Amino acid sequence: MSALLKKEIKLLLPSFCIALLITLSLCLAPSNPSVSSPSVIVMVFAFLLCPAVVVMMALDSFGREMSSGTFSNLLAQPVSRSRVWWTKTIVLAGALAVILSAWWLCFLVSQRHALLTSTDSNLNEIVIGIVLIPLTAFSGGLWTVLLFRQVAAAFWFTVIVPAALAMIAMYFTEKYGDVASLKNNLILVLVAYSIAGFIWARRMFLRAQDTQWTGGEIAMPRWLKLPRFFVRSRTTQGRRPRLALLAKEFQLHQSQLVIAGVLVLLHLGMIAARKAGDGFKDSPMLEFLTGQFWLLWGVMPLLIGCAAVAEERKLGTLEAQHCLSARRRTQFVIKFLVVLILSAVFGVVVPVLFEGQRILPDLHFGISDQMRAFCAQTPHGMLLLMVLRIVEILSP
Repeated sequence: MSALLKKEIKLLLPSFCIALLITLSLCLAPSNPSVSSPSVIVMVFAFLLCPAVVVMMALDSFGREMSSGTFSNLLAQPVSRSRVWWTKTIVLAGALAVILSAWWLCFLVSQRHALLTSTDSNLNEIVIGIVLIPLTAFSGGLWTVLLFRQVAAAFWFTVIVPAALAMIAMYFTEKYGDVASLKNNLILVLVAYSIAGFIWARRMFLRAQDTQWTGGEIAMPRWLKLPRFFVRSRTTQGRRPRLALLAKEFQLHQSQLVIAGVLVLLHLGMIAARKAGDGFKDSPMLEFLTGQFWLLWGVMPLLIGCAAVAEERKLGTLEAQHCLSARRRTQFVIKFLVVLILSAVFGVVVPVLFEGQRILPDLHFGISDQMRAFCAQTPHGMLLLMVLRIVEILSP
């Protein structure tokens, strides 16, 4: 076994083991669980987390090279880039094939009684879904990391792009085409996306440079940076070390704030499409995708928590942070509070603000006079008031 192959296996081994354990947990699920049974949590755990871990495993092929700072060394190896590419993709494809086989085997074992009474069409849909998820994750995990070179941004594009293509295909098929050909059109669109993504990823890797088009980081524009609200000038930095640490923590999460802003726009678009299409009652798949889009906000706390330390390692400031004059307990408390606040805002407040009574039936959203007065006094109050007004109009 060559050293390159061993390195790729070690690179994917942690995420592969986690994905395999989550997949094998499906065998513990009963064949006919009741809604009130505690065992239904095992099924939800396996069915939801296994695709997410598969996506993370696809991102790890190049994502761990980016986060470890070894991608530039990979490009300078005395080995052809074509050989490196095929080694990476074959190892990743083999790992995904093992996870797919284990997932299917555990599904057959746990659902053997339910499969005997199911129709052939249901079995075909299950098989197609099980195959298409790893296929789109394999392609998306390659081209998104090579394009953005940030795992957080790549994760969202890997998830959202094929889902958006599937929604567009379903919408035009049901509106202008034959509903009976919906399944074939979905397969055609997602397979074409996977092939195109794989070809584009290979082209980007063969022509990759040390510095990509994003300049190395995805950050907020200068006029919108949050640290300006906490550190007004250079003269206050020496006298307010806690504010400087707080500003630094917010600056570490700039990529997450950019992703949250894009997710806000997508969520508003989903709400507008749901309003225009009257909830898509005639299309169960579109109704589910537009109605359950708010669940994506549940991933934001995970990404924010990971970025709190991962960005320090990526930027090489973790070792220097240990040498600061501030106590480590103070640094930990500030880092923890920033992560907790951002996680609560993006994981709880924003989806409740957008969905309102759909997820909390007793909740009523409206702009009070106190909120209007507060927005009038803040520097960006008119922009905040405009966003709140849009949410008030679109919210059910």
